[in-house]
Amino acid sequence: MANPWPKGKSGNPQGRPRNSQTWGAVLKRVGREKDESGVTRKVRVARQMYDQAEGGDRLAFMAIADREDGAVPNTSNVNMAGAFTFVPWSDDEVVDGIAEAALGPGTGDSAGAEGDMPSDGAPVG
Repeated sequence: MANPWPKGKSGNPQGRPRNSQTWGAVLKRVGREKDESGVTRKVRVARQMYDQAEGGDRLAFMAIADREDGAVPNTSNVNMAGAFTFVPWSDDEVVDGIAEAALGPGTGDSAGAEGDMPSDGAPVG
């Protein structure tokens, strides 16, 4: 997609109008509005968030914790390139692995699997 403005020219040469309000400025102004008892909207919303958190609302709890204690930084930098190797297992090897995981070592021997299981699927032994 080509740039619609010539190089070195702003797409908004006059900038934002001076009398326009930012979203943050509007939220601050509305948050400072008081009810008949003198409580600000910001305080009422904070109380509602605490009530929701106490009632088990996980998102409200996380929002409060992030603002009071600071958000936990996401420091994970995991490179999984080359971490996994594909192993072309046969169907019997997959079944053996599942059986050993579920029933314990030595239970997944598919060498004679045909005759080891009755038709109803119950183990013989």
